[in-house]
Amino acid sequence: VLAHLVAKIFQCVIQYGIPVLLMNEEVLGAWVELLAAVVQRNISDTPQDEDAARDHPWWKAKRHAMVGLHRLLDRYGSDSSPMEFKAITPVIKRPGGLAQKLILPCAMWVLHKRFGENQLTPPAVICLALLIIETSVNHSLLFKDLKGELPALMSQVLLPLLMWQ
Repeated sequence: VLAHLVAKIFQCVIQYGIPVLLMNEEVLGAWVELLAAVVQRNISDTPQDEDAARDHPWWKAKRHAMVGLHRLLDRYGSDSSPMEFKAITPVIKRPGGLAQKLILPCAMWVLHKRFGENQLTPPAVICLALLIIETSVNHSLLFKDLKGELPALMSQVLLPLLMWQ
């Protein structure tokens, strides 16, 4: 699947820094929209067995896309991001920015599909969605968006996960 390669390449590109070409709000926004679309794509031909589905190309694409989204929010969307990337931080975390508009809703969508609709979801994608939620709690603007979802998040996601462990 081409989406797997694109998500993996984007993940590698932003691993240690954001290239100058991505410092543009429109270009970075288009990439984040693409990654969110990969994560939110419904897969009709996924095997129902989790072990067999691990090798499915769309599961790999979703995992790499979530890694990219988490990396953007965690490293470049925080106040502690490296000095050379401070220009991109407001694009990610300002009101109506990429984190509020695309990254956090994408993570919530993943958790809703897995725990609300009981859809088979890659464990790595669930883990990355929870990491995005954890990072969002540290950002006051994102926490305000998350505050209304916390009771459902606690009862439908975290408690079942803790009971399973």
